[in-house]
Amino acid sequence: FRSQYAHLSDDEAYTELRKRLKPICQRTLRRQVLEYIRYTNRIPITQEFTPTPAENILYDEVSEYLRRESLAALPASQRTLMTLVMRKLLASSTFAIAGTLDSLIRKLQAIMKDNADELAKAQAAISEDYEMFDELSEELEEESSEKSQSLTSAQTEAIKNEIADLERFRDRATSITQNAKGLKLLTALETGFRKATELGGRRKAIIFTESRRTQNYLLDLLAGTEYAGKIVLFNGSNNDPKSKEIYKAW
Repeated sequence: FRSQYAHLSDDEAYTELRKRLKPICQRTLRRQVLEYIRYTNRIPITQEFTPTPAENILYDEVSEYLRRESLAALPASQRTLMTLVMRKLLASSTFAIAGTLDSLIRKLQAIMKDNADELAKAQAAISEDYEMFDELSEELEEESSEKSQSLTSAQTEAIKNEIADLERFRDRATSITQNAKGLKLLTALETGFRKATELGGRRKAIIFTESRRTQNYLLDLLAGTEYAGKIVLFNGSNNDPKSKEIYKAW
């Protein structure tokens, strides 16, 4: 399937794919099933926020780093994948990107020491930073093993400079203890709950995040408010005691 259809470059191949899918894939629009299914109306409410100066600086620095022509931490085989992941984490929170920056530092240090075990651990840590990493890598077909090779003096010096830059970015990220988006979440929740009450709904909300680190930050933030004791954490690890109690109840 990948060899024939993953990169459709002409109308003929696209038409053939549609023809093969037609017997088994049928698109049904919402308006076509309204007489059978009663949908709840969606009422979007946008909450604007302004990043702090420190957040803006971090965003600009990491963005500029990702635009560099050559990066030892992001080999050509993974460049698109890692750039996409890092931009998602950068937009998620400073806590999310800080962890990934630290993993990249450990990866480069392992490369300099030619330590395969440490390199593998650093690679695994990077994939764990973003839960959709494996799915994205399959879609982009960029996941590949990196072969160990001797570094020239120029390459070693370049890696040292890159590590220094990443450490500066990481330190800036970890120095930021609150995120403007997180603080505005409190306002957004009250706005949403107020609207739900007006419509006769319950004061319940689901908050989605791109990163477990962002999730943990929001958990700590909300735990210091009126929502303390009313929060349930869900993620791939399923380690939250409240979540386990709910699973047992189900």
